[in-house]
Formats: sequence, C-alpha cells, structure tokens
Amino acid sequence: MASYRNRLKHELVGDGWFGVAFIGLGLITQIVSYCLTESSALSLICGMLGIIGVVLYSQKKFSAYIFSFGQLFLYVYLAWQEHLWGEVVENGFYFVTMLGGMWIWLKHYRSSEEESEVETLQLSKPWLYGIFVGTMVLVGVLYMVLRLTNDSQPFMDSLTTVPAFVAQVLLMLRYRENWMFWAIINVASIVLWAIAGDYCLMMQYIFWTINCAYGYWLWKDSESNSR
Repeated sequence: MASYRNRLKHELVGDGWFGVAFIGLGLITQIVSYCLTESSALSLICGMLGIIGVVLYSQKKFSAYIFSFGQLFLYVYLAWQEHLWGEVVENGFYFVTMLGGMWIWLKHYRSSEEESEVETLQLSKPWLYGIFVGTMVLVGVLYMVLRLTNDSQPFMDSLTTVPAFVAQVLLMLRYRENWMFWAIINVASIVLWAIAGDYCLMMQYIFWTINCAYGYWLWKDSESNSR
C-alpha cells in the first residue's frame, strides 16, 4: 500500500511544490476571470481541467490524459456553440491521438517509488524546419477552405487548428518540440476567444502560453534524438 501511495505522490506532485503552486496559480486565474466576467460555468470547468492537464503534460505525467479527456469534451461543446468548426474537427483529432498517446506513453513510462515520468525525444533541426514550413502552408490552405463556410473567424481558426495537429502528434510521439507549436496555437487562441468574448478560455490560453516555456524547460534534458 505504501508503494502505491508513493507512486501516486510522484505522479501528481512529482515536480515538487513548485509544480503544485504552478497548477494553483492557473486555477486561481480561471476562478478570478470567471468572477469578473460573464463566462459560463462550463467554461470555468473546462479551463480548470485544461490547466491541470497541460501542467501534468509539462511534468511528463501520464495522469495528464485523465484531465485532458474531460477538458476535451467540454471544449468541443463550447466551440460548437460558437460555430468554430475548425476547433471542433481539431478536438476530434485530439481524441484519436490521445488514445494513441496513452498507449505510446505507457510503453515508455518510468514509474517507481522514486519517479514517474515519460522518456522524451528531440527533433533534429532539418526535421523541425521542414515541419514548420509545411505547417504554415497548410494553415493557408485551411484558411481558404474555411472562408467558404460560415466559420466566424476563418484565419484565427486555421492558425489554431493546423499547428495543433502537428503539436499533438509531436506530443503523442514524445518530442519536446511540441511545446514550440503549442505556443503558436495558444497565442492565436488568446485572440480567438477574446473576440468570441469568452474570457475564461482566454485566460486559460494565456496560462497555457506560459506553460509552454515551463514544459520545454522540463523536457529539454532529454538526450535522445530519433529524427
């Protein structure tokens, strides 16, 4: 029983009190934004689940998937209400890759009484540059497609959708460069949800942008390079 308690402790607070305080700061920003704005209770819950999930991803914890699934379903509902079809499709893709990510992470997960974290990898510069250029080209293509629909924000929707596909695959495959692409998405999403008037989700993305730096810092100690 003590062994299971120690493993659970490392899984949830393995990054020490700084990690716990960082999650607490994110949750406080969500509560404050909810109290000061007219955001819905669902947005608050979605944002809080998202805060916990992304910080646990930063800390390379498998438990991140548990919170992320709850956030995903609520976010799809909110995006559907705003007619943000790119966001809806994007999160359907997340669902599939999260299932794949759970399987891959379990295969490369170190869990003991001393530590609990996934082993991470690093992209070579040619692969990173090639992926970035390809991503920007696809952003332009999706923008042209969404202009033909009733999408309320076709450019911002494109800029938050295509890089998200790339970032999610890199996260699933355990490459630390996923945090670079998440940073692009999060900055664009701040603008997208500010225009939509949902300030709980806007604050969530502000925190997520900060978390990208935190996540890259925690993942950068990997010496592996498979590409």
